[in-house]
Amino acid sequence: MARRLGTCGHHLLLFLAYLCCLPLEATTLSFWYDFSTPGVVDRADLIYKNDSWGASDRVMLTKVTNGSVGRVAYAQPARLWDGRTGEVASFATSFSFAIDGNHNSNRGDGIAFFVGPFPPTVPPKSNAGYLGLYSNQNLSLSGSGSPSTVAVEFDTYWNQDLDPPGVTDHVGINVNSIHSANYTTDVPDLGIYAVSSDQKLPKAVTSATISLPVPLEFSYQELFEATDGFNEGTRLLGSGYFGEVYLGHLPHPGLPNPDVAVKKLKSHAEQLRKNYVSEITILGLLNHRNPVKLVGWCDGGDGKQLLVYELVKNGSVDDHLHGPAGRSSPLTWPQRYKIALGVGRAIEYLHTGCHNLIVLHRDIKPSNVMLDERFDAKLADFGLVRSVDPGQSSLGGTEMNGTRGAPPPTR
Repeated sequence: MARRLGTCGHHLLLFLAYLCCLPLEATTLSFWYDFSTPGVVDRADLIYKNDSWGASDRVMLTKVTNGSVGRVAYAQPARLWDGRTGEVASFATSFSFAIDGNHNSNRGDGIAFFVGPFPPTVPPKSNAGYLGLYSNQNLSLSGSGSPSTVAVEFDTYWNQDLDPPGVTDHVGINVNSIHSANYTTDVPDLGIYAVSSDQKLPKAVTSATISLPVPLEFSYQELFEATDGFNEGTRLLGSGYFGEVYLGHLPHPGLPNPDVAVKKLKSHAEQLRKNYVSEITILGLLNHRNPVKLVGWCDGGDGKQLLVYELVKNGSVDDHLHGPAGRSSPLTWPQRYKIALGVGRAIEYLHTGCHNLIVLHRDIKPSNVMLDERFDAKLADFGLVRSVDPGQSSLGGTEMNGTRGAPPPTR
């Protein structure tokens, strides 16, 4: 991250970071950081370079000074490719962060999450728009003595000589150059961008491992209009303890399907409201076909907290088992077997495959198992979702378990 000359910029608060790298050997390298946990910022496997430093509950990448630049990286190298065989490793990463402007409208240039040579060094004169990645003495680093680096940038300031024409805030992919090889100004979905690691990176690399959350932020007015003013006569899909679910039509370039299910949280649902941000973070990490996908959210103040889910159009298992005659067709035994397998896959993913987290649903029942057009099961209603660290043997607290008639996101 680099701080722009002449501006105060923003503070960056990194609070969740995770990387899982499958190297060429049989073992798997993985690490997970929650910087809000006391002592994590002081761990020996973190390297702080230049102006970066660890506060009590966050990582600070720059100082409040002009031209400040800093890096934080993992302290051990990860082998990504074998020059003899051409075999390459694969890795996955996820993160959450917050930006605090300190009531200042001035902007910093942004941040970048990178994979680069080991040991990590900050290139000279890489402040401002160079984001601590590349030296401004050499824009294209291929074939030069400067370090090869692949990065994803979160660019928040337009630099005429460096950024795409007329583009301000954007997410870009940088391959050995500060000029983005691909970028988007909307959702962080850049598609597939192929990088030949044997040509772009050295064998031993370090990494700063973070990606952007998937769910989109919508305004309350957008969701109000999408649901025809939360029309209970024509748009209400269901109602339960935590709120009502409405059919919404929301054309948006970041949504593959404009038809969505909008859950409007009830003002008395204190249990859900207290964990609103953390639940969006957890649900945004899910990348599996069997849990219902969270695609957006809105926090418009008291009584205006909403979650936007993909719309599952074939009803719930409960509808097919106990619904009125003629409204839903009976389930065949092959369909029931397929549904059971889908629920099992969802639970397996939540417990073992979700970014080094164990996610507990805690309210699995027929009305929370949705069915798509092919009768594939999708686990829904994460109103009681909890995440625990691997190895945690018990779940404390005296929270209510189970819901009464929790609404499914169906049409």
